[in-house]
Amino acid sequence: HNRIKLQRYCPVDETVIEWGDVERAYEYAKDQYVVMEDADFEKVPVSTTHTIEITSFVNLADVDPQYYEKAYYIEPEDVGKKPYALLLRTLEETQRVAIAKVSLRQKEQLCLLRPRGNVVVMQTMFYPDELRVTDDLSLPEDGTAITEAEMKMAHALVDMLTAGFEPQQYHDNYREALLELI
Repeated sequence: HNRIKLQRYCPVDETVIEWGDVERAYEYAKDQYVVMEDADFEKVPVSTTHTIEITSFVNLADVDPQYYEKAYYIEPEDVGKKPYALLLRTLEETQRVAIAKVSLRQKEQLCLLRPRGNVVVMQTMFYPDELRVTDDLSLPEDGTAITEAEMKMAHALVDMLTAGFEPQQYHDNYREALLELI
């Protein structure tokens, strides 16, 4: 009845590794690495340290949700409250979102800034090369035979189940059952 510890384990040496002994590295070829030190990461010229640098404005509908990673609420410092309010109101009135870059955990990330009520939400995003390609998936061919009756039935089902999105109607049944059991 104790919490367990997650340990870093080296399968080659069959031993537990302490966090201080873990090195960060970049694999440039199979089993070929360049080891990086903390000082190396600090030398990387990232212009967005401690700032969010807006690069463009786009329509939200133009951004495929597959690029979304994680959402954060942005809170301004006192000196930034007026520019924050100006950005929030401009995004609302133009019905656009901002594409920007920000540094998080020593890595420059692509992000999207969008209004939500009285707060700006920063949605971190994947770069295109971080998305999985679909070339090796076994997908139906474009010419897959679908009858008119099948399409009519599918459309009827979609029409019957169409509703507005109300997130509060969805519940994590597993979590609720687990909490009840506990």
